Amino acid sequence: MSQSAHTPPNAPVASKQSWRHWAKRVREQQHTQPELTTSIISNLQEHPAYQNATHVLIYLAFKQELNLSRLWQNEPNKQFYATRTHIHNKTLSVHALDTPLEKHPLGFLQPVASAPVIQPEHLDMVLVPGLCFDYRGFRLGYGGGFYDRFLPLLRPDAIRVGVSTRALLVPKLPTEPHDCQVQFVVTEHHMHTCSTRDATQLQ
Repeated sequence: MSQSAHTPPNAPVASKQSWRHWAKRVREQQHTQPELTTSIISNLQEHPAYQNATHVLIYLAFKQELNLSRLWQNEPNKQFYATRTHIHNKTLSVHALDTPLEKHPLGFLQPVASAPVIQPEHLDMVLVPGLCFDYRGFRLGYGGGFYDRFLPLLRPDAIRVGVSTRALLVPKLPTEPHDCQVQFVVTEHHMHTCSTRDATQLQ
């Protein structure tokens, strides 16, 4: 990986767009390392929060996102769900993953429109994609705000887990008032417990 990809933007002053450019470069260079996903899935499966969850929302990987398909294909004791993306109002709806899938106009897979809608309150855990995360649990996405609108709809006790590589877990990202946090970030190294008191080093 190049030095420029290793070095994140200047956190106190860099814009979210600068962080997005950096994160995309890092992710492009990691895309040929499938062992990262294997380790991430193993670390998630070993964590009690995941073991205790029955109803789990995952994401269907698009382009260079970490692909979690092996997770939901080999867990008979859990019920998995995925979202449909509604561009017109920038919202997500939840549907069981055992329904047929179709391709969204933007190119990613999602449950078909006829799939029954599941209320967000039904979920025990949500696996959240992102370009990168910080130690406090803040997430940097593509800028559409879909997950920032969706995560507040969950039960207070629902577990939110960011999925990332260690290289894309950083001390501090720029944030805005509407940004939502996750409680954990799972990487190929371990399951990081997020904390506002931990903005300088990993646990």
